[in-house]
Amino acid sequence: MPVYSVDGEVERYNVYHVYMIIRHDLDNRKYLYDVINIKKETSNPLGC
Repeated sequence: MPVYSVDGEVERYNVYHVYMIIRHDLDNRKYLYDVINIKKETSNPLGC
């Protein structure tokens, strides 16, 4: 998720790890049921 500065430029990114519970139906549609185990990434992988 981008974090924007006052002038509208991307200042940094917040990165999260999540598990998404998705149902794949017989009609090839996918349904998002839940997002669990949300954890914010604390390292700085992008050098921001």
